[in-house]
Amino acid sequence: GPKEDVMRVLLGIDGSVSSDRARDLVAGMRWPEGTLIRAIAVLEHATELAGVPWMAPIVIDEGEIEASLLRRYQDALEAASRSLAAPGRGVETMVVRGRPASMLLEEARSFGADLLVLGSRGHGQLETMLLGSVSSEVVDHAPCPVLVDRQSTRLNSSH
Repeated sequence: GPKEDVMRVLLGIDGSVSSDRARDLVAGMRWPEGTLIRAIAVLEHATELAGVPWMAPIVIDEGEIEASLLRRYQDALEAASRSLAAPGRGVETMVVRGRPASMLLEEARSFGADLLVLGSRGHGQLETMLLGSVSSEVVDHAPCPVLVDRQSTRLNSSH
């Protein structure tokens, strides 16, 4: 294809505090003219969210869970789009469906990302158990450098 000199940054978004910090980090950095930032949220199937062995079997309305997650992701992406917007920089947002680590890695490859940015942990109790593993899996398998927001451990620091 045509020679692409633009820097491409892929930002994983999930509406969590950690993801917001990763977004603010990207928003505040100086990027070369023409940089393209793609913010992506991965909507996992409700059955996969609920289907973890140590949870008691509960009846869930998948449609309702997915709809509320989708709303939260869309809100988070809209916020990201506003905060990332700057002259000389392109911003795209998208929601994809699938397994978060796999979809982020797949998107990094197909987008041709030069850098992948994500938070160190997601939202909620379930994700605190599972999402640390998303960032470590992404770091292990990414086709480009990965920047992980690690401020979660310094919440009470007095800087």
